[in-house]
Amino acid sequence: SSILGIEWETTTDTLALKPVVIKNDCSTKRQFLATLAGIYDPLGFQTPLTCKGKMIMQKLWANTFGWDSKIPDDIQQEIKGWISCTSQNLRFPRHWGKLNTINIFCDASEDAFAAVAYGASDGSMGPVSHIMMAKSRVKPLKSMTIPRMELQGAVLAANMAEFISQQLGQQKYKFWTDSAVTLGWIKSESSKYKVFVGNRVKLIQD
Repeated sequence: SSILGIEWETTTDTLALKPVVIKNDCSTKRQFLATLAGIYDPLGFQTPLTCKGKMIMQKLWANTFGWDSKIPDDIQQEIKGWISCTSQNLRFPRHWGKLNTINIFCDASEDAFAAVAYGASDGSMGPVSHIMMAKSRVKPLKSMTIPRMELQGAVLAANMAEFISQQLGQQKYKFWTDSAVTLGWIKSESSKYKVFVGNRVKLIQD
């Protein structure tokens, strides 16, 4: 059986992500975009793969060569490394049990920011946690500092919690970030900051 394009293995009650089918050698911008756009991942289980793909695509957009021109060798090497990661078979438990807490982690780098939600419940052998969903965004073309990228990750986490609550009803959440600057912003009055930070802090606090 399949759910949302993801295989449901009923014997083990797991969701299985099949390896990405590479239909071309991704040697042009058009071919690589077609391959990346063909990855159907509604819950973000393949976020590490798709995020890296978006980062490569951003480099391709920054170049002025045509859609069907050969990709430069340095970027082509990155694409080959990316393709080598598409052959994995991934499986995740479908049933989460009675959720006690949903832990949402967010983080950022110079190139992207992301958030991932894990549901914690009581299993037969003790506490267990299962990945629920993940999302990522690549950095904007305009330069952005790491603290602001970390704040963007926190916004992504807050939006993720809102989405999960819309689907499952009100839940108990714990949010995790390793950014002291972001925590300082969130614990302060949003009106203290300029528009970019203030608007995002207010969104998180609300």
